[in-house]
Amino acid sequence: MAAFPTAEELAQFRQSPAADLATLQLLEQTQDFEATFNQIYVDRYGEPRSFGEQRSLWQILLTRIQQEICGENDSLRSLIQAAKKILAMPR
Repeated sequence: MAAFPTAEELAQFRQSPAADLATLQLLEQTQDFEATFNQIYVDRYGEPRSFGEQRSLWQILLTRIQQEICGENDSLRSLIQAAKKILAMPR
């Protein structure tokens, strides 16, 4: 699990023009990324339906990100490789 942001890091996040203050406040209250993610989802879409295996939304998200980055789905990986080639070209 990722280390929780420090108070200074949270203060920096708050100063960002893209900061969602309600989300940052919820994150500070829960002190837990997974609980915050689940609460935001439930607030926006309601309770998720369960079809068989009971996996948390957080685990589903992490699995999907891992698939994108690690190669089960090459779309993100190929974009990163293409960007590296472009950046490596002499100017």
